[in-house]
Amino acid sequence: MVTALRKRLSVPLLLINLRSYVTIVKDFKGTVLIVSHEPEFYMDIADNIWNIEEWSTR
Repeated sequence: MVTALRKRLSVPLLLINLRSYVTIVKDFKGTVLIVSHEPEFYMDIADNIWNIEEWSTR
């Protein structure tokens, strides 16, 4: 996905604001796995949310 997005954008991904990321992800036609601690980023675009705070590797 990052490669496809970089081809679409003329600036590095880290310089894009949050609203632009949301727009790009909403427009993407494939599957996206987002790892984020910012609910305002993923709440409007996520179909499923997995909260892994209580998961353990033990």
